[in-house]
Amino acid sequence: MQPNKRTLYEFIFRTDGYFQIPDFQRPYSWGNYQIDTFMSDLEKVAVRKNTHYFGTIVFIRESDHSVIIDGQQRLTTSLLLINAAYHVLQDAPQKSTNYTAERIKDQYLVNTYNSNVQNREKITLRTVTTDNAVLEKIFSGEELDSNEKANKLYKAYARFKMFLDTKNNIDDYVDALKKFEIVEIILDNNDDNPQLIFENINSTGEPLSAGDKIRNWALMLNNETARSIVYQCYWEKIENKLTRVENGKQVDYISDFFRTYLMCQHDEFVSDADTYPSFKEMLKAINDDDIECIKVFYDNVMKYLSPYLCIKFMEINPELEAFKEQVFSLKFLQTEIINTFIINIFVDFIENKLTQDEVASSLHLVETFLVRRIIGGYKTEGLNMRFPELHKTIREKQKNNPKKTYNDCLSAWMMETRGRTVILPTDADITNSIKVLNFYGNKTYQQQFILAKICDQSRESVLLHNIYGKQVKLTVEHIMPQAINQKWQKDLGNNWEFVHNKWLHTLANLTLTAYNSKYSNRSFAEKKTVEDGFDSSPLLLNRYIASFDLWNEAALERRADWLVEQIIQIWKYPQTTLPILAENFENGDVYSSSYGYEVEAFRRPSSALIDNNMSDISTWVDLYIRVLQFIQEKFPDNFITLIDNKELFGIADRPLITRNKDLPHTSGELMPGIFFERNLGPQSIMRNITRICEYVGYNEDNWPVYFTLR
Repeated sequence: MQPNKRTLYEFIFRTDGYFQIPDFQRPYSWGNYQIDTFMSDLEKVAVRKNTHYFGTIVFIRESDHSVIIDGQQRLTTSLLLINAAYHVLQDAPQKSTNYTAERIKDQYLVNTYNSNVQNREKITLRTVTTDNAVLEKIFSGEELDSNEKANKLYKAYARFKMFLDTKNNIDDYVDALKKFEIVEIILDNNDDNPQLIFENINSTGEPLSAGDKIRNWALMLNNETARSIVYQCYWEKIENKLTRVENGKQVDYISDFFRTYLMCQHDEFVSDADTYPSFKEMLKAINDDDIECIKVFYDNVMKYLSPYLCIKFMEINPELEAFKEQVFSLKFLQTEIINTFIINIFVDFIENKLTQDEVASSLHLVETFLVRRIIGGYKTEGLNMRFPELHKTIREKQKNNPKKTYNDCLSAWMMETRGRTVILPTDADITNSIKVLNFYGNKTYQQQFILAKICDQSRESVLLHNIYGKQVKLTVEHIMPQAINQKWQKDLGNNWEFVHNKWLHTLANLTLTAYNSKYSNRSFAEKKTVEDGFDSSPLLLNRYIASFDLWNEAALERRADWLVEQIIQIWKYPQTTLPILAENFENGDVYSSSYGYEVEAFRRPSSALIDNNMSDISTWVDLYIRVLQFIQEKFPDNFITLIDNKELFGIADRPLITRNKDLPHTSGELMPGIFFERNLGPQSIMRNITRICEYVGYNEDNWPVYFTLR
């Protein structure tokens, strides 16, 4: 390595070539915070005329260009500033005494003396993938579309342009680059592989994401031909499809796609943290010079891209068009744990290993499985471990029953499942749930989905599409209101309080309405006749409600029975021609600590599964301690903020974690100098575990804490 001290001006101002950001680098990643910090430093240098250390730039010098290994964010940012200055002076040349737009262009932005190439190829910087097209448009002043304007390159440029437009003279800001000091490090052939150096360097303060690392390793090929094939034939398409604009921000799904791909390949759950290492190990088995083997690998990867885009974004290609409505329904339910299973059956369909009927029936079975569990009050915890392996499980069942269809085997699996994590509620369970469970506590989109499906049982689910697209505004409302007045008390009868408490939040007392929620406390008679009320509603749900003269317990019982009829007709309990295996899963049930698990008083935990690490325990307090220790080890900064913080993690007037061993109720030492309240009941422990896990960022799709019961 050859380290040299330079100014940024000296580094950029050269006529012997251009700067190349290699393909394995990530796209430009600086956001508003980094740009504002850069402008603040620029302002200080411009005013005080002092120097400013701007970090290191690591590169390899080639014949006609320099390959940037580290420092691309700083270099690109500086050239975006110069681009902005160039365009400002084109529009307002009076803003400079020492520079013209052409001088800035010739000194900084193009290879002036390289006359053998076309104009665009003379631009000083070549960056990666879609970034390069955006950079070329910025330089030339071409109009960008909305997606391109969401690119961080453009956002940084626009911020600089706005900044310089407010200045009467921009000379000091251009000259400030002569005061920005860097250390340039020139690599030679004896140094480590440049891709490996890139992977291990993180001097910008922006950690590499798993997607960045996957991209880096995918293009880490010593064979130039292989690298070109991977990039042009595969990776460019992958990145274009998986880099998307959402709410005006650019988001990439590269890591999510490859995590899904790995789960499909391995038939097992893969965590976010394991995605890059697993992908890396898979590629290590391929020789850089074995181009055919590389093609086979990426051809297999690409088989999964289209099904992934289908279930993730509803981008449905012609091969999967027949399943468009079913995909929409599953997408509406927002349960991504099923994605690996759906993608696997789509791949098999594309390869003619499954018929259209088998796939359609299987998709409906998955919807039935999810909906029945929602109505039955079962959450999705635990399913993230089961669905990645489900396709393999069904194929093995089909192998043992070669004359049976795929969906027949899937039905058998659903009917055989036991335990809260995977059980499929029966018709009897559904009947009971509709009458006793709090359905209003479910997520709004789940409530809307089930109620809308009952209203519109057509194949196209027009009502559901209208709700999803916000063409109609329907809200989930109580028929018998939450606040009871005397009129309602009279209608409900002498035991009105019992009826109200029992039925209020059940599915039997909920519907979809278009009338204003301010009418929700009105009498039943008024709700029928009000504008957009039950009498005038076109919805099947409300036409049935309108047939009643009085809304009381008898009416609620009848509507509950009617809803059961609708639900078990739409989402029929599976049937199979296979013999059902009466397997007993009781001793192997795995439970989650989150999302409403109600502790049975007579049960005790026997083992804890925390972040995929199993350990034996014997009490609920043991589980609590293991979770607190896990959070402290994995999220030390977050854990510190919870110590002696009763607002974030406390009960009433006291914290649950403290340094004060004399605090009332504190009865356990978690670690030296850190104490906690251990005299808690199982339900309180469950609640505290949920609170602390949600605080550090976990949710029901990546929940880290499970346990078995004795």
